[in-house]
Amino acid sequence: MNDPERQVFCERHGTSEATFICGHLAGAVGAGFFTADDDDGVLRPDAWCVRCNEVLVAEREWNDTSEGFARIRLSCSGCYDEIRARNEWTPSPAGVDGFTCGDCGEVHDGLPLDFATNKPALSDEDLARAKLTDDSCEFAEYRFIRACLELPIIGGSGPLVYGIWVTLSPTSYQQYLDHRSQPRRFLDGPYFGWFASALPQWFNTVQLKTRVYVRPAPLRPVIELEPTDHPLAVAQREGISLKRYRELALAYLHR
Repeated sequence: MNDPERQVFCERHGTSEATFICGHLAGAVGAGFFTADDDDGVLRPDAWCVRCNEVLVAEREWNDTSEGFARIRLSCSGCYDEIRARNEWTPSPAGVDGFTCGDCGEVHDGLPLDFATNKPALSDEDLARAKLTDDSCEFAEYRFIRACLELPIIGGSGPLVYGIWVTLSPTSYQQYLDHRSQPRRFLDGPYFGWFASALPQWFNTVQLKTRVYVRPAPLRPVIELEPTDHPLAVAQREGISLKRYRELALAYLHR
């Protein structure tokens, strides 16, 4: 789609070279910034986010399905540069590789980017009566699935990922289970769900409203929190600093 001869007018940046990005990147932070491999030497090649890249890998090509998911849009070169700076990942951000910990005095090889919660926020008594697997949980009338909450790290090499649980309606839950093996299951949803994990360092997270987005197999779904002023929702929407990420990672390591 790249066309260096095409011009576009932007109220903020004036007239400039037209560029093309996926529709998810425009208002995103830390969403990854992938570009076409065959556009070497092109200053602003067509670009897309990590979610679109997952679909591209699953589809193995750009086709009607992957392009429809990407919702390609036109952008001026000035907006393109801002979007790239806001979403591009840094391979080795300072302060997260091997270091001597000021809390415990030990040398850590690096900081984790994935934190897991292996069960939903149920009491031990309820869990004993629940049907719990690695990816789903059934208790009384409640239906839970395991998903991922991603917090963009500004200047990081990727998002901080919490493995969390959400509740779905019985209908959504059954559709999710029925379609787990389908190659294009990412076209389902999004589903409405309630946050069902209590996260250290974040308070009152249980029962936050979410939207659950299914990803290509074998990836777990990702969730989007309702855009409220809850600190976790703000962190997902605006990203966290490397300093805040380090604080969270150290607290997780020393829990």
